[in-house]
Amino acid sequence: MGSKKDKKISGNIRFLKSLIPALILMITVFTIITFIATRVDNGIGTVLGIIAGGCFGFGVLLVYWNAVDWVNLGIIRKQPVQKTTDFQDGQLVAFSGTVRVEGAPMVSPFTQQECAAYTYTIAVSRQTRANRGGSRKVLAQGFHMLPTSIEGSAGVLRLGALPSVEDDLRVNEKGKWTDVVRKKLGGLIGSAPRGNDMEREGALLEARHKVDSEMHKDFCQLTELGEGKIFVVDEEILPANQMVCVVGTFDQELNAITASKPRFGPDLMVYCGNADEVLARVGGEIGWYTKFAVGMLVFTAAAMGYAMMAGV
Repeated sequence: MGSKKDKKISGNIRFLKSLIPALILMITVFTIITFIATRVDNGIGTVLGIIAGGCFGFGVLLVYWNAVDWVNLGIIRKQPVQKTTDFQDGQLVAFSGTVRVEGAPMVSPFTQQECAAYTYTIAVSRQTRANRGGSRKVLAQGFHMLPTSIEGSAGVLRLGALPSVEDDLRVNEKGKWTDVVRKKLGGLIGSAPRGNDMEREGALLEARHKVDSEMHKDFCQLTELGEGKIFVVDEEILPANQMVCVVGTFDQELNAITASKPRFGPDLMVYCGNADEVLARVGGEIGWYTKFAVGMLVFTAAAMGYAMMAGV
């Protein structure tokens, strides 16, 4: 019991820490909107402020993810072809190979793909008169992982945590898989524990940090199914028997790639394809996204400058 309690506390702490950057970004966006809206007259200020604030928030997120990929590509470039697994303990490494599981792989609940690990979130989107844009409430969340290894030409390394995955291994669908979602929720009602945002996300962040062997965890916020809901499904998978490139920390004792060293971005990251394919594909994407992000930040700066002049 003590171990489970410690993991819960650790997960909650990780969740609270993860909120700090988001809160700072949110406050900055609202500050930009307010600053421009109060300095530019004729009704233009509010519209210009919302556009500039949105550009700033989206631009910062793009810069962040580009920087994460750029750091990971730097690690991959140092080890593009694995001829050995003779890494140093605690070293940041990149390792290419095929995802293998002990026994039969799982099947992801929505995309129906054979996988070694998957996470999902089921939310409900409902539009009301009071909320024209609609609302989103999490109904269920889960994360599952089997004992998993990466089998490369140089050897085999275990995965020591639930990895984060690139966008190609994620789906986000609204209004799709309704029958599947209702069946899934029906199976979770009464069997899966309830959990608030901190408990759910804390448990996920703890799994991102370390998985001892395998893990199966679900949360459900429902006691019964209602009608007329538009479900929003997020799912990400680690596909079984496919080539991937993993970036993380080498643990010599476990002979595993882990998430034990905190670093910029996800501590354990999976990309589709081998190292050379990732360098070519992701490297090309970074250049375009960086230009787009810089353009949005320049627009925000120009809007702020215009507001300052208008105020004067």
